[in-house]
Amino acid sequence: MNIGEKIREFRTRKGLTQEVVADKLKMSLSNYAYIEQGKVNVNIPKLEKIAQILETDIFELLSLGEKNVFYIPQNTKNGVNNGYVINNNLPQELTHEIEKLQIHLNAKDEKISFLETRIKDLEVLLAAYKQK
Repeated sequence: MNIGEKIREFRTRKGLTQEVVADKLKMSLSNYAYIEQGKVNVNIPKLEKIAQILETDIFELLSLGEKNVFYIPQNTKNGVNNGYVINNNLPQELTHEIEKLQIHLNAKDEKISFLETRIKDLEVLLAAYKQK
């Protein structure tokens, strides 16, 4: 179940119409409908507002896997955007690219861990050498 479907489920449970929620979000009905249909990305502040309107926790709406929340630096006119974006439908190429980058990051983490261990070993040797 994607975020849009979860939002729709919570909205219908509360007995709210799309019009009511769209009005509270100060957005058009069609734009709100796109959110429920999974046709647009939803930023974290908007998702927090939706969760507040639906009287639920944002984490209830986000509980669908970490690959659906990612950071994209974005420039806006007023500069207000934390960059975290919820994506309802990741293209397969993007999903594959994210997986490749995760593998690359894991390899870097392993290398950093190895080098940190090596530095500690060298520090021990240096301390032993200084004592002699």
